[in-house]
Formats: sequence, C-alpha cells, structure tokens
Amino acid sequence: MLSAFKNRLIDRLAAAVAHRLGDRLVPSLDVLADRVAGPVADRLWQQPAFRARLGEVERTVRERAATEQVDDEAWADRLAPLLAQRLATTPVLFGGDWSRVETGENVHLVNTLLNVSSGRISIGEQTFFGHNVSLITGTHDLATVMADRHDYPRDGRDIVIGKGVWIASNAIVLGPCTIGDHAVIAAGAVVTGGQLESGCLYAGVPAKRVRTLIGEESADD
Repeated sequence: MLSAFKNRLIDRLAAAVAHRLGDRLVPSLDVLADRVAGPVADRLWQQPAFRARLGEVERTVRERAATEQVDDEAWADRLAPLLAQRLATTPVLFGGDWSRVETGENVHLVNTLLNVSSGRISIGEQTFFGHNVSLITGTHDLATVMADRHDYPRDGRDIVIGKGVWIASNAIVLGPCTIGDHAVIAAGAVVTGGQLESGCLYAGVPAKRVRTLIGEESADD
C-alpha cells in the first residue's frame, strides 16, 4: 500500500510543481511533469526530514487501514500541493554541484537559481534574496554558431557577493561579478558583471549605481 501511495504522491507532486513553474520553463505542463518527476522523487527521498515525515504518514495509514478503507489518492492529493510549495521556494543548482557554492551564516536564498556552469558562487553572511533571483556564471561564445555555440567555459566567471547584501526579487546577476558588502540590488535589475561598490543601491537594466546607502558619501547624496 505504501508503494502505491508513494507512486501516486510522486505523480501529484510532479504535476503540482509543473503548474507552479510551467510558465517559466516549458509551455507543456505534461512535458514538465515528466521531466521533474524523477529528480523531485530522488531529491525528496534523500532528505531525512521528508523520510521522517513519510514514516509518520505510513504509520497513520497503517493505523487507519486497520479500522477503515484508506484512499491513497486522497492522501497524495493533500500532500502534493504542500510539498510542491516547498520545492518552489527551494534554491535550484544548475551546471555543477554544491562544491562550487559557498555561503556564509544566515544566508536566505529562497528559490534562487544558482548557475555554476562557468564559475563559482560565494555569498557572504547575512545576505538575503527575494523570489526568482538568478545568479548566472554560464555564458556562450557569440562568435560561434550551431553546435559550437552550445559550448561554454568551465571557469573564470565567478560571482562573489559580500555580507549583508539584499538582492530583490527577479534580479539577475551575471558573472564575473563582485558585489560589495551591504549593497542593495533593486527588483528586476540586471547586473552585467564588474565591481559593485559596498553600501550602494543599484537598479535598472543594465544595473547602475543610484545612490550610496551606507558610508561617508551617503550624507552628500
């Protein structure tokens, strides 16, 4: 019975995640559900907290099964949206493993996309992100065409974010880039690389310095 419940939960969860993220990834929710079902299942079953929670569900199901008919589909339908919401607010790593990401204490990533295809990402303590932030080290050679353009450098485009930085929702940071301590990146801004000063607000596309928030110059702005 638990195996059947597990399979139904995976199906419901994949569909729920697809509905939450479909507009951002692919037009077909069925295709997206097929793509995420396996990775979602693998990721969930690797988490001790999820295994413990599933164990609680199993015990409850077994207890109820002793006295009444249990509807596996009803259980899966109830759990899938809750788990999908959790996954939709979980960081996404692309192009490498977590050894290419370094974070300090009390960093809040929400559902940040961490693209480490072409470099490493370092994030200082107390830095936090809004929703749908993208940190992208990956790039492709504009001078090439067809299959050659698919290739990309493996290193050299690191993103280094200082401590106490706030990167607001839907901002994009392209490497190579260094963001100084306590800087603020406005919502929807696109940082196209380079060195961003500490304690300053950056906004726009491409992002430009708006004013100093912290430091000696702030009184003059």
